[in-house]
Amino acid sequence: MLTLVASSSGSSNSCRLAEIGINRVAAPFSTASFATATGFGIITKYRTIKIVLPDYVVSVLKAPTTAVPGQIIDVNDTTKNQGGGSIASTTTRFYLSTDTKFSADDIPLQGRVVRPLGFGESSPGSTSVTISSDTPPKKYYLIAVADNGKAVDEGSKETNNTKYRAITIKPLL
Repeated sequence: MLTLVASSSGSSNSCRLAEIGINRVAAPFSTASFATATGFGIITKYRTIKIVLPDYVVSVLKAPTTAVPGQIIDVNDTTKNQGGGSIASTTTRFYLSTDTKFSADDIPLQGRVVRPLGFGESSPGSTSVTISSDTPPKKYYLIAVADNGKAVDEGSKETNNTKYRAITIKPLL
């Protein structure tokens, strides 16, 4: 929560978000309920407002359940912003992993650019992903990571950006 500070002196009004340096914000105030008179004839009103940060998630992930080394597969995903508005484009990237947890040792694959998304907006897309020709045959997980480069400040909601799907890499015949 941030505190919106509004000062009034005569007919001049100004609002600012002191904590993040925004100079003017339009917000309704009730003079009766938030007014505090100071010794200088200035009335200062306070109201706490909630700033909702973006929260990018992969809401849909579809891909083949099997592939072979060297194969190009089509991966379909939908990246959604279930938080506040966003002003930055970001990337949803795909990884091949031996478990369901995204980590630094996962194998990076291709990704796609996602335009800035407002509250509740989604961006569906299809990405051609190449399974490396030296990938050993076994069971893997294809992990999609929304906002992979952390271009969008999501505050404490950076831990829900992934979705996975099992995929088996079969030997070439």
